[in-house]
Amino acid sequence: MPTAPAEALGADSGSSTGGRGPQPGAAAWKWALEAEVSRISAFISRGLLGLQGKFDGIRKLDAEGNARPAGKKAEGGYNLELRQLEILGRLAEDVARLRGFSELNHVALFKILKKYDKVLHAPDGLSVLYPRLIERSRLGEPTIFERLSSDIHAAFLQSKPCRGLNASLEVARLAAGLGVHSPGGLRHGGRSWTNSHGERLLFFFLGSCMSLFVAIMILILLPCKSPKTFSTAYFMTSFCVFRVVLSVALTFWGIGAVARVCDDNHINYAFLLGIDPRCRVGPNFLFVVASLLSALWIVFFGMYVIDYKWMFLPKWQTKSMFNKRASGMYVIYPLTLLMLLILVVSWPSSTCRNRYKRAVLGCIGRTCLAPLYSVSFADNLVGDVLTSLAKPLQELPGSLCYITRHHPLHRDAVERFVVQGSVCHHWEQTVLSPIIAGAPFLFRLLQCARRFVDTRDTRHLWNLGKYSASLLVVVVTSLTTSTTAIVSISAVATVYAAIWDICLDWGIGFQELALLAGSLGEEVNVDVPWPRAPNLDMSGPSGANPDRPKLHGEGPLEDHAAHYGAPAVAEWTSSQRQLSGEPARARKAEEPTVSSAGLAVGSVC
Repeated sequence: MPTAPAEALGADSGSSTGGRGPQPGAAAWKWALEAEVSRISAFISRGLLGLQGKFDGIRKLDAEGNARPAGKKAEGGYNLELRQLEILGRLAEDVARLRGFSELNHVALFKILKKYDKVLHAPDGLSVLYPRLIERSRLGEPTIFERLSSDIHAAFLQSKPCRGLNASLEVARLAAGLGVHSPGGLRHGGRSWTNSHGERLLFFFLGSCMSLFVAIMILILLPCKSPKTFSTAYFMTSFCVFRVVLSVALTFWGIGAVARVCDDNHINYAFLLGIDPRCRVGPNFLFVVASLLSALWIVFFGMYVIDYKWMFLPKWQTKSMFNKRASGMYVIYPLTLLMLLILVVSWPSSTCRNRYKRAVLGCIGRTCLAPLYSVSFADNLVGDVLTSLAKPLQELPGSLCYITRHHPLHRDAVERFVVQGSVCHHWEQTVLSPIIAGAPFLFRLLQCARRFVDTRDTRHLWNLGKYSASLLVVVVTSLTTSTTAIVSISAVATVYAAIWDICLDWGIGFQELALLAGSLGEEVNVDVPWPRAPNLDMSGPSGANPDRPKLHGEGPLEDHAAHYGAPAVAEWTSSQRQLSGEPARARKAEEPTVSSAGLAVGSVC
C-alpha cells in the first residue's frame, strides 16, 4: 500500500504547524485505512465461517456414518473415510493459508502506520490507530486459527486410518497414504519452481516433437532410392500399427491436459471421479508417459520411413516377395514399437500402482456391462471417451492382421490393402470393423437406459435417442453403399447430437440466446460480491462516498460476511452429496483465493 501523497496528507508545508503534525487530508487517509482494514477483516471472518461450516459438516457426516448399523455402512467403505480425511487435509491447508494472509496484513498495517508516524511526525499512528484497528479487526487473534487447526488435527487422529497415532498433521496425512500435496504436484493451483521448470521442459519437448514431425514429413516427400521398386501401398500397410500407438500417446496427452486444467482451476477431479485418495497419478505423470510414447513413436516411425525409402539395413527376402524392395525387416519397426507400448503401460510404478490400473480396467468393464451396474460419473465419462475412440479402435484388427501376416507381404495381401485399407480378409471389413465401431455407442445407449431406470429422468431417454441415431449411422454404412441413405442418416444424427450438446450439455436455450443478443453492444455491469484487491486512493477525501462499507464497531463481523456473501454452505452441500455417493452437479468455482484482498506490503517495506 503506497504512502499517502502530498495532496491527500496536506501539501501546504507552509501552514502554521510548520509541516509537523497531522494535516487536514490525513483524516481522509485514516478513513481509507480503516475501511481497508474493515474489508480485510470481513474477508477473514467470511473465510473462517466457511471453513468452520465445512469442518462441522464433515464431523456431522462422520457421526452419521458411525451411527449406521454394521451391515449398512455407506458405499465406498475405506475409500470413503480416506476421502473425508483428504477434505480435512485440504481444510487444514486452507486454514494455514488464511492465517498466513491475516499475519501478512497484520505486518503490513504495522509498517504502514510506522511509516505514517515517521513521515508526518504524527503521534497517533502506532500509539492510537494501531491498537484500535487491531482490537476491532481479527488481525491480532491467532487463537481462532489455532483452535480450528487443533480441531482438525484431533479429527484426523481419531479417524480409523490414523487411530493410535500421536503425531503432527503432516505425519498423520502421510500415515494415511494421502501425502501433503495434491496429486498433480500443485498446491491449491499454485505454481512452484519445480512445476515451472517442468513446464519449460514440457514446452521444449513439444516444440522438438513438432520439429521432428516436420522433418519426417520432409523425408516422406523426398525422392526415394530406386523409384521403380517403390510401392506406396506396401509402404503404408504398417501405418495402422503406428496409428494405434499414436492414438494411445495422444490419449495420454489429452488426459494430462484435462487434469492440469482441473488443477489450475481448483477442480478436485479425483474426488469427482471416485479415485482412490491415495493415488498420486496426476498431470505430470501422464505427461511423462505421453512424452515417452511420443519419443518412441518418432524414433521408430522415422527409422521405418528412412529404411524403406533408402534401404539402409540388409534385406530379409523370400521367393514369393512382392518386389525386390520388399523385406521382412520392415515389420520389426511397428512390432517393436507395439511391444514397447505394452511394456510402458504395464510397467510397475510406485506412482501408478497395479491396483489403480485394475481399477481403470474395472471401470471399462462396468461400462461394457452397463445394464448390470449403476452408472457412476466415472463410468459415464469412460463411455464418452470410448465413443471418441471409436475410429482408433477400428485400427486394432488391421494391426493384428499385419503383424501376424507372412513377411515380406505377398502380392495378394498388398492388393487387399489397396481395396479395403487393411491386409485382413473380407470378413474383417464387413463384420468385425462395424462391430467395433458401434460397440461404444451401444455401451452409452445402455448406460442411458440404466440411468433412466434408476432416476426416471426423461433426459436420459433423449440422450439414448442420440446414441441410437449414431449407432444407426454405423449400421447403415455397413449394410448399404447408397450415398443418399448414408448422407440422410448422418445428417439426422449430426443435427440430433448438436441440439443435445448445445441445449442440454452446454445449457444454451432460446432464453440464453435472447439474453446474449440483447446484451450485444451494451455495457454489462457485473456486481462482484467479493472483496476487491485493495487500491486505496489517497488523492482526495472520500468521506462523501455514500456507499462506503461499515467500519468495525458499526456492526458485527457476521454482517460483513453476509454483505460479501458466504457460499461455503452450498460448497459443503455439494461435497456432502459426493461423499455420500449421490451425483453432484458441476458447479462453477466461486471462492476467491486469499490473494484477492489485502494490504500491499512491498511499497512500505
